[in-house]
Amino acid sequence: MSLDRPPLEVRVEHTGEKRFSAKGAHLELEFDTTQTSPKELFLAGMLGCSAYDMVMIPASRGYEIKNLSLSVKAHPSAEIPHRFERLELLYQLDSTAPKEEILSWVEATLESYCTTINTLRGGCEVSYSVLCNKEMILSQRKLF
Repeated sequence: MSLDRPPLEVRVEHTGEKRFSAKGAHLELEFDTTQTSPKELFLAGMLGCSAYDMVMIPASRGYEIKNLSLSVKAHPSAEIPHRFERLELLYQLDSTAPKEEILSWVEATLESYCTTINTLRGGCEVSYSVLCNKEMILSQRKLF
């Protein structure tokens, strides 16, 4: 266990009926589970982590991206607790960068930088596709 980085701490409190609040050092969020499921929040956090990388990595290499959108199809198991068995990620963006460069950004977030996606490693099948300038440049590559 590495002690180099301090732990992240988040607290969730029940605020009535099916409502909750979450607080962390950089987070304050209220949610109602009749409208937003915790599974959707989990997936949104995962996509947000990778989306952040997909903005920062190209910028650090002198490229610009536009119209970035990430989506996921999450396939739950039939058995309780209905954990995710398979995730299909789709990265959509516009960029003038070469195809190989764009794919290297996606691979960097998936293999090295995105903590939330890598937390699933070994417990869930993940594949990804990349659509750039409305052209599919990679389809359903298995990550793990």
